[in-house]
Amino acid sequence: MMSARGVWRLVVLPVYILVAGAVFALALRNTAGSILSPLASLAPWAMLLAGILALLSMIGSLLRWRRRLAAVRHGHSSRARECPQRHVDDWENEPDAQPAGRS
Repeated sequence: MMSARGVWRLVVLPVYILVAGAVFALALRNTAGSILSPLASLAPWAMLLAGILALLSMIGSLLRWRRRLAAVRHGHSSRARECPQRHVDDWENEPDAQPAGRS
C-alpha cells in the first residue's frame, strides 16, 4: 500500500499543477482586447508548461517510489546508514582516553 505522502506526490500535486496552469492560461486568454492582448497568445504555452511540470513530478515520484521499494526489498534504509558501533570498553582502553568522573 502506498503512503499518504506517496499519493500526494503521485496524484494530488500533479493535479494541482495542472489546475494552476489552467487558471493561468485562462487569465492569459482573458487579456484579449486589452492593452495586454499579446499575452493571450501565450495561453496554450502556459497549459503545455503545466502539463510538462506535472509529468515530471509524476515521473520523479514514481522513480522515488521505485527506489524506496528496492531499498525495502534489499533491507536498506534510505535514511539510516550503518556505521560501526563501538562498545564503551573499546573507548576506555584507548591510550588517550580521559578517565570518567565518578562520584
